[in-house]
Amino acid sequence: MEHFRRAGLARMGGMLLGAAGANLAASLAMLLVLAGATPAGGAPEARLTYVAAHRQAVVTGWSLWVGATLGLLLSLWVLARLAAPRWRPACQYALLVAGVGASLDIAADVINMTAVPALAEQYAGARSAAEAAAAVNAFRTWDAAAVALTGGAGNSLYVLAGGLITRALAGTPWIPRLLVAWGALVWAAAAFASAALFWWPALLPPAVGGTMVLYVSWTAAAGLWLIREERAGGQALSGH
Repeated sequence: MEHFRRAGLARMGGMLLGAAGANLAASLAMLLVLAGATPAGGAPEARLTYVAAHRQAVVTGWSLWVGATLGLLLSLWVLARLAAPRWRPACQYALLVAGVGASLDIAADVINMTAVPALAEQYAGARSAAEAAAAVNAFRTWDAAAVALTGGAGNSLYVLAGGLITRALAGTPWIPRLLVAWGALVWAAAAFASAALFWWPALLPPAVGGTMVLYVSWTAAAGLWLIREERAGGQALSGH
């Protein structure tokens, strides 16, 4: 119990709520601003036209996803600290894996914030069909790289890291079983989203949306539980 008192249960809960808020903001940006810039926006030409017309909003939207990625890392770090000491090596490995995934994810966001808007401007200002085609072809390459980095490698590493930490929480008696089951559902949904990217592209938008709803609500619920625990004197954690 002293370990958690030193850490500050309410402070840890606040971190989880902040992570949930960052991911909620990014999810809203995806729904309201970024959809037209993603594969959901249609053909490459349509997506480039959309980005050129909404460049600042698109860049801002992707910057929110950088914050969401950092929030995800923070949430995994907080949750890993709640696990029983015997799970510490597994949690440390999970955080390393998540860090690699976050690096790849942020690299994809940077591509979408820099290379893609530049190509969109090039496409919008093309003076010939050949120049427009060159911008589209370059966009296809950068877009494929971004999708592979975030939806393929990054998300797969998150699934591994989140699954390991959830397993550690399952082996920790003072963690509510509901939160453990909720976490397992989050990472199962994330794994399905990764599979959908390659096998069922039409299912990708609802799969990603469902995963984000589950993750944001799970993280917020865990944060509220920690805040309530500090106010209650850590009764659920007493004796551990």
